[in-house]
Amino acid sequence: MNEPSVRAIRPARSIDLEVAVPPSKSYTNRALIAAALADGASTLVDPSRSDDSNYLIGALREFGVRIVDHPGALEIEGSGGALQTPKRDIFVGNAGTAMRYLSTLAALVKGESVLTGDENMKNRTIQDLLDALRSAGVRSSSQNGFPPVTIHGGTFAGGRIDIEASVSSQFVSSILLSAPYASRSVELHVKGKLSSLPYVYMSLHVMRSFGAEIDTIDYSVFRVSNKQKYIGHEFPIEGDASSATYFLAAAAITGGHIVIKNLSPESLQGDIRFLSLLGEMGCTITRHENRSRTAFPHSRLSPHSPKARRPFSTSLNCGTKRPIA
Repeated sequence: MNEPSVRAIRPARSIDLEVAVPPSKSYTNRALIAAALADGASTLVDPSRSDDSNYLIGALREFGVRIVDHPGALEIEGSGGALQTPKRDIFVGNAGTAMRYLSTLAALVKGESVLTGDENMKNRTIQDLLDALRSAGVRSSSQNGFPPVTIHGGTFAGGRIDIEASVSSQFVSSILLSAPYASRSVELHVKGKLSSLPYVYMSLHVMRSFGAEIDTIDYSVFRVSNKQKYIGHEFPIEGDASSATYFLAAAAITGGHIVIKNLSPESLQGDIRFLSLLGEMGCTITRHENRSRTAFPHSRLSPHSPKARRPFSTSLNCGTKRPIA
């Protein structure tokens, strides 16, 4: 048995770095769905290599989508919406986005598609999404609302769809991403409070980038035309804003300087708001106009940070005399 490696961690007085953070898996997974359905080829530049994305890539190949892995890019030959019925069950581990996005994608495919995952996935409900799909003509079966899920596809009629989205915004994104290929244009009505709205913004961004026509009303009603399909193109994947907060926090604590090279100033990711929190603490945030994809944009922030950023709020308090709410 190998002995565990031991590394000494020495505190840094200050840091001065220019880094590229890991690519956003949220953008990668959304772009994979759009590129798989599109007419023509797409290239995703610097995609995520996370388990979630790898499971989704493997699943799309089961649906007949040709995906070629290149260093720093994925080349995807779009299906034009003409997907193949999978020959075996599709296993997605604990990849929630893959399970949810594929549930609607499978509704476009004639025949049965079985989606399953590990034990953790089998404890994650998908009932609200299945109910919404049922109202659009899609038959399915599950284990009392939990995976494994069998989708009886080729029946995604579109039209008005009501969905409960308080559990996960991924249910909304799932229907939106495949909506251009429904038999009729989709009018999606969100019931209750839509959780994690920035993730829906990201879905709309990807869809519009690939050519979809979408109208929104107060982000509670989404109208997606089935006349305009996705068109394949090159889509760069920006850095993950959640990962960037680690480096930003380190610079703030040590009084240092950092440049995030691959995070867009106009990023729609929710954790980009972390920058505003740093600004409120007295950090200087600079927007580099001479870079095509850089960090440190100014943006608005409520004083209440999401759960994913709480550890940083605690740590940053050690480096500033001002209390943090």
